[in-house]
Amino acid sequence: MPPMNCGAAPVRDFSMNRERGRRALITRPQEDAAAVAVALDRRGITPMLAPMMQIEFFPLDISADVRRAQAMLFTSRNGVRAFSRVSDRRDGKVFAVGDSTANLAGDAGFSGVESAGGDSADLARLAADRLSPSDGPVLHIAGKTIAGDLSSTLSADGFEVIRHTLYEARPVRALTQETAGAIRSGEIDYVLFFSPRTARVFSDLAAAAGLTAHCRNFEAICLSEAVAAELPSVNWKVRRTAAVPTSEALLHAVDTAAGVAAPYADAARPPGSPVSESPSARETANPEPEAREDAGPIDLPPLTKAIESVTALAESPRPEPDDAP
Repeated sequence: MPPMNCGAAPVRDFSMNRERGRRALITRPQEDAAAVAVALDRRGITPMLAPMMQIEFFPLDISADVRRAQAMLFTSRNGVRAFSRVSDRRDGKVFAVGDSTANLAGDAGFSGVESAGGDSADLARLAADRLSPSDGPVLHIAGKTIAGDLSSTLSADGFEVIRHTLYEARPVRALTQETAGAIRSGEIDYVLFFSPRTARVFSDLAAAAGLTAHCRNFEAICLSEAVAAELPSVNWKVRRTAAVPTSEALLHAVDTAAGVAAPYADAARPPGSPVSESPSARETANPEPEAREDAGPIDLPPLTKAIESVTALAESPRPEPDDAP
């Protein structure tokens, strides 16, 4: 299947908020940044896309194992995307690590999707509870870097686990000129982090560019304590952590940082997921941030890129067998 052209789709009618005062850097891969970017834009915060990882998909033939498997296990949204590129099978049981991955699987046409609502340990428990080893192997679609020990846990329960590595998340080699300029000029207010790995990559690249001290002007907003642990509080004006590891909770942390209520609390919540009470964010403050340098405004990448990406992905046809890479 030829690669998707994410720049060819028409841009929907969203405001770009170029004149608004607050700006936020989104460090997650572009495919997953669109919903958060829209939610920020609706809050009056201009989003800037600065993905720390690039996703490469591998064109493997897994058809024989798909036919054998009694169920498929997805531990990430990219696992769903990777499988959809190489197979048109959408029947059978599907178990996902969390609600976001489960919703993407449903959007991709899979039926009977169940969410573990947690991590790989929760997914292993769900699969072991719903399945029997005697009914055949389970197929785990994974990336090159694996968190948790899903295969070993299920194997200990008597399951045959077939794991296929269909993608790799590779760190970018340097901050873009736009991102470095925004940091250096103090043109952003918040930096959003969604994984420990992206937090480490950002910290390393900022240090390599001589920008670590500038980060003391910004608030780091982290999806979890594990993410926050990769960002020393001394390097940030404030380091906030979402109360629970969801995009909705992270956006509540943004609301707390901005000192406003959350009028659009559900903007980045996947369709069909439950609405939770507004969680409070934990924060670690650095009381004496450095003063910002005086600089003129810079031309930040607008929300257009996010909308183009999500529109193209939504409008691209699902792969047929002959189109699989």
